[in-house]
Amino acid sequence: MAFASAMAEGSDWRTAMEKVTAALAGRTTGHSLGFLFTTGDLADDLDPVLAELRRTTGVQDWVGTTGTGICGTGSV
Repeated sequence: MAFASAMAEGSDWRTAMEKVTAALAGRTTGHSLGFLFTTGDLADDLDPVLAELRRTTGVQDWVGTTGTGICGTGSV
């Protein structure tokens, strides 16, 4: 099974989300679970973030957490 992943930063959650959803476009078909890791700066915006991820990826079930810093590769 392949995983689709994307990591982005932005001045606000919408900017970062545009980058993430563009990077995931067409790569989540058939996926049923997503993982979302964000900094605490987005904690108050997780409802709209999840709504946008569900809408744009088709993945309905998400798990994750917030942290002081997020490490990853392939930032867009």
